Amino acid sequence: NSQIKKQKMNNKNYKYIIDVDTGIDDALALILASKTLKEKVIGVTTCGGNVKLEDATLNTLKILDLAKWDIPVYVGASKSVENSEFVHAYDYHGTNGICDVQIETKHKPKNIAADDFIIEAAKKNQLAIVCLATPTNLANALKKNKGIAKNIKILYMMGGALNVPGNQTEY
Repeated sequence: NSQIKKQKMNNKNYKYIIDVDTGIDDALALILASKTLKEKVIGVTTCGGNVKLEDATLNTLKILDLAKWDIPVYVGASKSVENSEFVHAYDYHGTNGICDVQIETKHKPKNIAADDFIIEAAKKNQLAIVCLATPTNLANALKKNKGIAKNIKILYMMGGALNVPGNQTEY
C-alpha cells in the first residue's frame, strides 16, 4: 500500500504518451485525457487494430480537433509484431471507425515514426505510456533500443481477455 502511494506521488513528473487505434473507445479516452492529462501528454501514437492504421490516425486527428487539444500525433505500426494483419472491428466501430460520425480536420501527423518518437521521448523523460491499442509501437521501440526501458516507469494497458476468448481474435 505504501508502495502504491509512493508511486502515485512520483507520477507528477512523468510525461505521458497515449498509444491508440482510434475507434469509438479510444475516441472517448482521448476526450477524457484532454481534460485530465492535457499538460502531461507529450504525444499520441497510432497503430492499426480496431481500424486500419490510416483510419486510426485520421480519427485521432479528428478527435483531438474536436477536443481542442493541440498535441502531436505520430504514425506507427500497420501490422503486428509478427508482421501479420490486424483483425479490424469495423462491424462494431462503423465504416470509418468512429460510428460514421463526420468530423473535419486540417491537422497532419508528424513525420517521425511512432516507435522512433517513443525512443527519443524515453531518452529525455521518465515516461508513463498508456497503451489503448496493441502495444506494437512500444514493442518495436524496445526492439530498436532496449535501453529505453529504464525510463518507462509506468505502463497502462487496456487488455483483452485472459481466460476467455477475445472479442475479435482468440486473444
